[in-house]
Amino acid sequence: TGDTLLHQYTVSGEFTVSLIVTDSLGCQDTVVKENIINALYDEPPGPVEMHYVSVVNDHQVKIAFAPFGGNDFARYNIYRESLDVPGTWILIDSTFSLVDTIHIDYEVDTRAHSYCYKVTAANSCGTESNLKTADQHCTVEVTATPLTDRIKLTWNPYMGWDAVELYEVYRVKNYNTIDVDFLGIVPGNIREFADETTECFEDYTYRVKAVGYQPLEESWSDTTAATNRRGVTAEPNDMVVATVEDNQDIRVEWDEFDELENTTLILLERRSDIEPWQIVSTFPPEERKFRDQNVNVHKRPYSYRVSAQDSCGYQNPVSRIAKTVYLTVEQKGNANELNWTPYEDWEFGVANYLIEIHNDTIDKWVQVKMVSGQQTTYLDDHTDLDQPKYCYRITAIEQGGNLARSLSNEVCVPIKPNVFFADAFTPNGDGVNDKYLVKGMYVQTFNLKIYSRWGLLLFETDDIDKGWDGTFQGRNMPEGVYVYVAKGLGYNGVPYLYTGTITMFR
Repeated sequence: TGDTLLHQYTVSGEFTVSLIVTDSLGCQDTVVKENIINALYDEPPGPVEMHYVSVVNDHQVKIAFAPFGGNDFARYNIYRESLDVPGTWILIDSTFSLVDTIHIDYEVDTRAHSYCYKVTAANSCGTESNLKTADQHCTVEVTATPLTDRIKLTWNPYMGWDAVELYEVYRVKNYNTIDVDFLGIVPGNIREFADETTECFEDYTYRVKAVGYQPLEESWSDTTAATNRRGVTAEPNDMVVATVEDNQDIRVEWDEFDELENTTLILLERRSDIEPWQIVSTFPPEERKFRDQNVNVHKRPYSYRVSAQDSCGYQNPVSRIAKTVYLTVEQKGNANELNWTPYEDWEFGVANYLIEIHNDTIDKWVQVKMVSGQQTTYLDDHTDLDQPKYCYRITAIEQGGNLARSLSNEVCVPIKPNVFFADAFTPNGDGVNDKYLVKGMYVQTFNLKIYSRWGLLLFETDDIDKGWDGTFQGRNMPEGVYVYVAKGLGYNGVPYLYTGTITMFR
């Protein structure tokens, strides 16, 4: 008796309620309500089948799933995995309509991250399906990287389906999935693609679509953009050597470039004291040397450098320079002073400079001196070769590395005549100093005249090895002072004239 009746059902199902009322006189009335009570057992709901997650734009992800198939439904719970604490799932929303199976997540940055989602169902008692074992689906995040002659796309795998059948790659203008340019397909186990149909310095935007084996299994990635620079990836190269060749040209050699594409060119540049850096020539990647004939090695040194350039004109950093040795020679009395510019720019510098002179007698270059790599001047005051000119050259020798050698220009200086006159002689027949002889070097022509004190010509010869025996017309001349006059032409082409006196003792 009372206004409230409590009955506990032990099984789930629909139940009919009958109400029988008896008054004080024993009269009865009955009310029957068919299947008015639906008793539910608090059993955890089964899993929710997810179809896909797909990027909508930079800040939205679409989550699609199948309607819950159980009897007791109260709501869907949508979870996103934490980026900061992987494995932690954050409830981002709940929906209460059984047919509301499309959800948009508005709180994401799809250009920077891939996002993972789970969906559970809850019953009327609030009991939720198992979150731990629920389907997990993750979006595709794609990255574009400009490389030489192509743009490379890479992406993370789509997660959630049994398997990904393939990935479709598109050029796009934005997130519109209609106005797109299809580029190609890669199998589901491949997650990279190279776009080799790009133009120089153009901006390109891409998206990737993952496709599964079942209907509705499609997921779009975010967008990614890159500018085709066709950039050279090679490291700065090293010059091997720049060296004078045949005393007129310059031979330039450089190391092989690594990992160059076949569309890349090698640029060789030159600079001197009268010209800035300018391109001398271009070469295919396999070339490693060049002979420069448009130079004057007797006027100045030249510097060279190389770089790689792609078909868009993009250059990698230039190499070290290679600068030739330039030699000058100045006569200082009876010596020759050599000065040269240092060789540049081997990594470990110059070990030594070899100074050589050309020996005309044997027709070979011979060593004068080997000096240190820091020395750039030398005074040659001891070379004694009987030849009309002294020709010098310098060889720079690399410290370590390739042990390369760089020749300078050759410089020739005419040699001044060197004539020696004795002060006296003794034509007494003892075999010692019986003739007056003139000694000389570097003399091309020679004439000697000897006069008495009164100007009488006593002796004349054009042979420097023929001396005066102190006689005139077969008669011995008396002791005393005599005058000589010597003249001629030196090897250097300059006339010479010497006058003086000699004393004769008997």
